[in-house]
Amino acid sequence: MSILFLLVLMAGFAVPAVPAASPYIDAGPGGVTWNGRIYEYGGVPKTDEPYDGDAWFTIRDETTGALLRRVVYDGGNDETFIYFAILSDDVFALVTETRGIPGSGGSSLCKTEILAYTGDGEPHGATSVPGRMTAYNNHGGMLVLSADETFAADYVFDAGLAPTVLPATIVATGSFDYPYRCFATVDGDPVERIAIAGPGIYDIVVTDGFYAYAFRAVVDPIVTGVADGTEWSDPPTVTSPGILSLDGEPFVSGEAVVEPGNHVLSIRGDGGYEKTIAFVLHPYVANIVDGFATEAGIRVFTDADALEIDGEPYVQGDLYRIPGRHVMTVLAANGYARTIAFAILPSVAGVESGGVYEDEVAFTVNGTAVLGGLSVTGTIVLDEPGAYELVLYFDGAPYATYAFAVTASAVPDPWWRSFPWIETVSGAAALVGLFLIFRKK
Repeated sequence: MSILFLLVLMAGFAVPAVPAASPYIDAGPGGVTWNGRIYEYGGVPKTDEPYDGDAWFTIRDETTGALLRRVVYDGGNDETFIYFAILSDDVFALVTETRGIPGSGGSSLCKTEILAYTGDGEPHGATSVPGRMTAYNNHGGMLVLSADETFAADYVFDAGLAPTVLPATIVATGSFDYPYRCFATVDGDPVERIAIAGPGIYDIVVTDGFYAYAFRAVVDPIVTGVADGTEWSDPPTVTSPGILSLDGEPFVSGEAVVEPGNHVLSIRGDGGYEKTIAFVLHPYVANIVDGFATEAGIRVFTDADALEIDGEPYVQGDLYRIPGRHVMTVLAANGYARTIAFAILPSVAGVESGGVYEDEVAFTVNGTAVLGGLSVTGTIVLDEPGAYELVLYFDGAPYATYAFAVTASAVPDPWWRSFPWIETVSGAAALVGLFLIFRKK
């Protein structure tokens, strides 16, 4: 070991190195600028004996250079912090090469330790792996260690230092922002930063020395207004990035879907990306609901394409009074069909239960009815005096009963019976007439 190197270690400073090309994670051996602070790290021997040293790091204010914290780590062996990794917004890790001290196995390398700290330097966890690593990498909020010259991702740790694996595909919503060290390409093109805003499928390669990690990023758009499988009664306003089409026709983000029916929104992006969202906009249908029943008939209004009753076309606004159970079908765009069951109940007009009608009564039955044992419908006129019972039927069972009577008109008295004195005069006149007859003879 050179005298200069020992002097540097004893002074407590690591030799700063120019950070590698690091467009997003500005972390290189010896010093890191992160979140407005400067992190320096390294190791210093405790004594003149070799392989007996402590690892350390300091935190300084980036603007003033003031020392905020100094942490020394002594694990009982010879430790040196050799790699700095950013694992989250407030967690970093330091990799320590640990060698045995004299009397405990000689100077051979024992293990690689990983110590995690918060941004303020508070302990956040620790773990270790056996042996010395050939490469250390930091990207996507993970620490990656390569154990041999294949430079594979042999050990991967997250912010909690839990072992994990690098995914072959990463799915993000809205945008994809991926921190990394050294170099990266997106779809084969070098980039300064992996920050993708538009929907698409992207092939990404991160390279750090001999190490290379290739993966696919799928960025799904944030869609407002509709979601797959939803149903709407009012026209939804749809917004989304990407190239949009509705039912195969171009669609502009921010517009409302006003045509009732079944719809499919298609969103296209880079790399052959396509996402579809199926939804339903129900037509407006007024004056009827499923299970509706009335004696008066219906007049239905709608913004649907067409209406049918029992399979026959119905013109909206027309009065429909055919008694019985019916099914209205509401038809709209792209095969939309909604059924509404309703009933027109039987009714009678012109007669009331308990009514008494002189000479005759005329009434109209809408539906099926029985009068005097006979089935009747339409308009009936009764002029025979008597008591009657009219029974309306629905679904094969009595629905309503009307009991009434028809009476004959009373025979009126002669008009002169209203004047008694006329009878007296009449009798006298008759006598005078007889007297005259006999006198002529």
